[in-house]
Amino acid sequence: TFNRIIQPVMMDAAIGKVEDSKIERLRGEGVALAARLGLERQMVTALATFYTVGDDKRYVVRPFYQLLARSATSANVILDPFAETYHLGSVFSLNAPRLLADYADTSTAQSRALRDKVVTGSEMTAILLSIGSWKATQEHIADALDAAQNSSGTPESYALLAEPVSELAEHQDAASRIFSRNSMEQLAGALAAAEEFSGLSGHIVGDIDRMWSDTATKFEALLTSRLDMMRFRLGLMLAIAAAACLVGVGSAAILFRSTLKQLDTVEL
Repeated sequence: TFNRIIQPVMMDAAIGKVEDSKIERLRGEGVALAARLGLERQMVTALATFYTVGDDKRYVVRPFYQLLARSATSANVILDPFAETYHLGSVFSLNAPRLLADYADTSTAQSRALRDKVVTGSEMTAILLSIGSWKATQEHIADALDAAQNSSGTPESYALLAEPVSELAEHQDAASRIFSRNSMEQLAGALAAAEEFSGLSGHIVGDIDRMWSDTATKFEALLTSRLDMMRFRLGLMLAIAAAACLVGVGSAAILFRSTLKQLDTVEL
C-alpha cells in the first residue's frame, strides 16, 4: 500500500511535475501510514524537499526512493525464504525505485551541464557517475528477474516483464554512447540532442513504471497464493485432528459399553 501511494508521485516527479491529487493523497494517506510504520522523519524530509526544490520536481525522486528503501528494510520484504518471491521483492521494493532515482539523477545532471552550454570536467564526471549507477541498478534488476524466472514453476509468465527491462537497457546503452562517441567540445550539443533526456524521458519513466508495477503485482499474487495454500493446509490439519478426536471418542465409547456388558455378566 505504501508503494502504491508513493510510486505515482515518483513517476510524475521523474518527468518534472506532480499532479496535485497525487501529492494530496501522499500528504493524507501516505503521512498517516508513514507514522504507523515509524517513518515520519523520512517522510518529512521527502515532503520538505518537494516543497523547496522549485518547479523542477526531478530532484525529489531520490528522497522518496530513500523513504521506500527504509520502508522495505523495516518490513523485511527481501528476507522472504522462497527464491522467486525473494528476487521479486528485491526488485519492486528496492531496485525499481532506485532505477527511477538513478535516471532522475542522470537527467538532472544533464540539465545542469547544459545551463552554460559547455560541459566541464566536473559536470561530465557527475553525469558519468549517474549513468554508471543507472547501469548497475539495471543489471541488478535483470539478474534478479532472471533468477526469479529460473526459480518459478511458470517461467513463461515472465515474458511481459522482459520487454520493458530490455528497452530500459537499450536506453541506458544509448546514454553511455554519448560519451564514447563525442569529444569534450561536442558533448554539450550531443547531450542537448539526446532523446534519452528529452523526447524519450516519458517513455523511459513509463517502462520503469510498468516493470515496477508488474513485479509488485506478481509478488503480491505469489504471496496471496502461498497464504491460501497455508490456510488450506491448516484447515486440512484441523479437520484431520477433529476426525482423530471423533474416532478416539467413539473407540472409547465402544470400549466403555463393552466393559459395562461384561460387568453385567459377573456374578457376585
